[in-house]
Amino acid sequence: MPLPNRKPSWPHSLSRSRAWGIADSVVAALRALRASPAFTLAALVTLAIGIGPTTAIFSVVDGVLLKPLPFSRPDRVVALFQNDRKSGNAHDDVAPANFVDWQSRTTSFAALASAEPFALTYTGPDGVEQIYNWNVSRDFFSILDARPALGRLFGPGDFVPGPPHALVLTYASWQRRFGGDPAIIGRQLRIGAGSATVVGVLPRNFDYLSSSKMEIYAPKVLVGPERQIRNTAWYHIVGRLKPGISLDAARADAERVGAQLSLEYPATNANTGVTVERLDRAIVGDAQRAVLLLFGAVAMVLLIACVNVASLVLARTARRSRELAIRTALGASRGLIACEMLIEHFVVAMAGGALGAGLAGWSVAVIRRVSPASVPRVEDMRVDARALAFTLAVVVVATMIFGLMPALRGAQHDAADALRSGERTAGSIAGRRPRQLLVVAEIALAVILLIGSGLLLRSFVDVVRADRGYVSDHVLAATVFVYQWNPTPAARVNFIAQLVARAASVPGVVAAGATSSLPLDIAIDADRGTFTIDGRPVPVGDEPSVHMTAVTPGTLDALRIPLHRGRQFLASDDSAGAPVVIINDAMARRYWPGADPIGGRLRFAFDSKPLDREVVGVVADTKQTALDAPGEPIVYVPHAQAPSGAMAIVLRTSSDNPRLVLGAFKRAVAELNPALPLAGVETLDELAAASVQSRRFTVLLLGTFAACALLLAIVGTYAVVSQGVAERRRELGIRLALGAQARSVINLMMGEGLAPSILGIVVGIAGGGAITRLLRGMLVQVRPLDPWTFGAVAGLMFATAAAACFLPARRATLVSPLETLRAPGG
Repeated sequence: MPLPNRKPSWPHSLSRSRAWGIADSVVAALRALRASPAFTLAALVTLAIGIGPTTAIFSVVDGVLLKPLPFSRPDRVVALFQNDRKSGNAHDDVAPANFVDWQSRTTSFAALASAEPFALTYTGPDGVEQIYNWNVSRDFFSILDARPALGRLFGPGDFVPGPPHALVLTYASWQRRFGGDPAIIGRQLRIGAGSATVVGVLPRNFDYLSSSKMEIYAPKVLVGPERQIRNTAWYHIVGRLKPGISLDAARADAERVGAQLSLEYPATNANTGVTVERLDRAIVGDAQRAVLLLFGAVAMVLLIACVNVASLVLARTARRSRELAIRTALGASRGLIACEMLIEHFVVAMAGGALGAGLAGWSVAVIRRVSPASVPRVEDMRVDARALAFTLAVVVVATMIFGLMPALRGAQHDAADALRSGERTAGSIAGRRPRQLLVVAEIALAVILLIGSGLLLRSFVDVVRADRGYVSDHVLAATVFVYQWNPTPAARVNFIAQLVARAASVPGVVAAGATSSLPLDIAIDADRGTFTIDGRPVPVGDEPSVHMTAVTPGTLDALRIPLHRGRQFLASDDSAGAPVVIINDAMARRYWPGADPIGGRLRFAFDSKPLDREVVGVVADTKQTALDAPGEPIVYVPHAQAPSGAMAIVLRTSSDNPRLVLGAFKRAVAELNPALPLAGVETLDELAAASVQSRRFTVLLLGTFAACALLLAIVGTYAVVSQGVAERRRELGIRLALGAQARSVINLMMGEGLAPSILGIVVGIAGGGAITRLLRGMLVQVRPLDPWTFGAVAGLMFATAAAACFLPARRATLVSPLETLRAPGG
């Protein structure tokens, strides 16, 4: 009878036996780790400290840089900017007339659309207030491929001249202001003197330019004089490339149109080009460097953690030399021992990775709360499947880093030698050298991180302490828009003057004024203008530009901006008086070097009206745009001669809390116009703090990582010296028994511990000097090779390393030599 034709079963049996073998190895690893609770706890905590922040910062990098924008074909969506070649700003806002010409003359874009930052007067349950919004042109939402979470987006019938009749809410505004009410669609909102209908709500992940202030989108149609404005720019432009058109081709097309406009309008466009960038790159902007810097820093922390755990594993392997030798003598192969040790290390890494993932979730929540407004796409930062996959990859890499070398060393023990010498082989020079090299590595990495964070911290402190040119404490500012109720220049001048007078009479206010451009805040009206100096003709289109600010008399006193020469503005500097200006020191130095500018005459366009003005005063430079920016030329003009309806009322108070006068000031405003809302209320200290929020965020996180690195490095040094003391306890006992002084034993052990630490400091300083090139653009008033920072870091690391070496060395002298010699294995 023939046998049945069966397939061999040995491959299945072999695979099952391998699976059982791995399972047995995992169980054995868990037992071994349970038997060494101190090692297990130290390794898990160290790995969690390394893996947790690394995963958290990867989530930030993934959310900010790697995840695509929630648009179809995001690589085809672009942002367009004016390239101001004179100032070097390649990402300037766009003038309305330039946008109109770009839209009609370019051929590479399927559509171009504008977004105008604006503020609407909203009357709600809490009274009248100003809401920041985007006024967007036709095709804006189609370019970005937006889909509403509720209702609809704008259609052709919504784009009509005049006040908006349809509104689309951001998701955040819908939740915060209207409680997420699903019946919001169709609701009439009181906007200005009329009403507008809510037609849609955007989804949570639609966050154009990541501006948290913007709550509403309204349709915008360019009409009348606005289509002719080229000397003032405030538009943001987006576009979508036509199929088959590359980004380079679109750039060439846009620059062609920009060159045409330079020839046609030399007075405004002679030095204006066009920049075309992918929108995702434009949104990330300057945040990319800081995010990548943090990722590099946290990768160093992870590497230090792995090195630290490798040191612990090497020490533990040395203590297990006799056990491993016995197993080898009983027939265990070196490959089996190495494999089992790798599995043991992988179990440790997986447990540490699990703890690290939990720490990462908490860390990301903290980072999202403290992230400045300049960090884009905050909502996309989360520990998701991508982050967990990254954590798993980190675990595998960490296992290879800290587990491979100890596993190979453990498998290479000579059984006969180990059994003869017991534990003494653990203390050999060959056994100690790998651990000393690991100390060198982690000390060097910690020094590099400390140098980077130290340089940024010094720069941050210098920026915050630098002279701002004005005194920010005790000052409250409230912005008002009075165009609607005061349409004529004379009416605006009169109303603002009355409002400043009422503000000055509020109890607790010691000085008051009004300005169109607060220091460190966005200019709310007059910004930049071109000018010429009497007697110094320049070619058309080459006129210099300057920051221009309209102020009322008393404003410079309220801000405590020192007057260096000439006089302040007077009440007589009105429309009937001679046109005058006050300039700052930066402008005097640049255009009147070594001469007195008082009496000099400037001819420039303010509100597009050429006018000659006389310089009557020179004041100190102020930090107008950023605390870390140098003082730029500024021209102050009397508000009565350049009436603006968008002004910030400045109140200097006698109280440490300027907001205490807000209630009385609101009542003063209501007495003049009950319907006038305050668009924004801020203290100047808050504006100063917000201006360095991004820098503070980077310094805080980098400093935290540097502190973790320092802690891990010191713990690693302490562990290595402690292990060395334990391995040499018999030798040290003999030295003490023969009359050696405790001081000499301490010096011996500290010398051996400090030698790799000092080498690590030297290597770290060299590495820190090399990587400071990455920080050049982030340092202000601090040299990249600042000797004070390098010296302080070296001193700190040496002191902490010495303390880490001294404690176990001192402990070795407190044990009785007789007890040491009598101890088993001694």
